[in-house]
Amino acid sequence: MGMNITVRLDLSDKQLDQTDDMPSLDAVAIARVPDLTMLSPEEQSAIANLQNAISAEPELAGRKPLFWMDDVGAERSSPENWTSMPEDVAPYTWNGALQAETIAGTPTTITWTLPHHLPAGTYEIWTWVPSGSSGSVMYTLEFDPPTGATSTDITPGFDPSISGMTGKLVHLYNLEVTGPESCQLKVTLTGQEAGTMIGDVILIFPKLP
Repeated sequence: MGMNITVRLDLSDKQLDQTDDMPSLDAVAIARVPDLTMLSPEEQSAIANLQNAISAEPELAGRKPLFWMDDVGAERSSPENWTSMPEDVAPYTWNGALQAETIAGTPTTITWTLPHHLPAGTYEIWTWVPSGSSGSVMYTLEFDPPTGATSTDITPGFDPSISGMTGKLVHLYNLEVTGPESCQLKVTLTGQEAGTMIGDVILIFPKLP
């Protein structure tokens, strides 16, 4: 369903010289601003958890993500093998998460696709790894159009299932988009060995100078 938006420039309180002053409107920016008061207590709790996690990460303290991709809209291989981890059961997740028991030699994947194209710039790609997720996983980042490479594979450097941590923000990649075309980003999480794989959220931050 489409939406019609009317923008009115009100100059009724201005005194304009009819010969020299010409009112004009150059551009209108429309931004979607989340209204936390409209969210459920569970959703507000999820946002608070994520904000606290970002603040606790030294490299991200005081920074805000440009975009995030939640597991709710992610594509899964063998959807019947995945179960939901609601927020009240797994409080250290972003709005809940998805969990699958992986079998060695049987590919199990979850894929996030950024609905927005990234304009020219440099970005940091992070993910939230909840407690209990196996470290035997690989993240594959795909870029369209290619930004020097069509894809890259990243293996996290720790195993949250044995570290005793309640969860951790993990830096995956620094992505440089040089333009002129904007870049579509896709991230795929693949289980490498038998174990528990949890897919939660992908975060994109502007890279600091």
